Amino acid sequence: MEDKNIKISELNESTGISRNSLSLLINGKSRGIQFETLEKIVSALNINIGDLFEKTFNNLEIVLHDTQKIIGAKRQPNNKNKSPSKKERFALECIVYEDGIARKGFIPYNLNLEIKPEPKIKVDISLNYSEFYSFFRNLFENDRRLSYIFYDYFVKKVLINEREQIELIKKTFDINTDYIHSSLIGGGSDAYFFVDVDTTDESEKTVNEILTELNTSNIFTTEYTNSIKIYSK
Repeated sequence: MEDKNIKISELNESTGISRNSLSLLINGKSRGIQFETLEKIVSALNINIGDLFEKTFNNLEIVLHDTQKIIGAKRQPNNKNKSPSKKERFALECIVYEDGIARKGFIPYNLNLEIKPEPKIKVDISLNYSEFYSFFRNLFENDRRLSYIFYDYFVKKVLINEREQIELIKKTFDINTDYIHSSLIGGGSDAYFFVDVDTTDESEKTVNEILTELNTSNIFTTEYTNSIKIYSK
């Protein structure tokens, strides 16, 4: 409600739920909630049910695999246009292991060539068309430094999977591929933000510095090699 600048009176009017019941929920004093009530709230706020709950885990592993072509990705979160798009998209297969339970999905991306002001390769990561939209958004909002680790992992995986296409582009254009410009769409409260991912040794130092900061100040330990592992200390 605070993020969307919605007052309790407005939520009461749009859902028909009494102000008293809403007040108990908001202040954490309600002993339970009916599914019908929950559906009314998420519909009025235009969010997913998972957005109302804090995710907790003991062990988490994020593994990215090969590039796939997918059709019919649905934009997240739930909105008025709920029908899947028929557009064909490239996506990385993603498996998330959370406390021993595996979930498989896809994270679409676009590999673009931008000409002006100078030729550069750009990777746009479309979390807003992924089944893992809410999961990653909540993860990154808890600690934004994790989003940089994810950027680095995702973009380097794309560079490996798309190496033939990138080599073809390099033969035609004078492009410095040490830095790949990237954007993450749907990764948090900021809908769009941009990070340069350095693929040189200097990048590894930066990533290692971030990992050191995370592991010094966080209740979780984060490891980043061929996957991203996060587990309770």
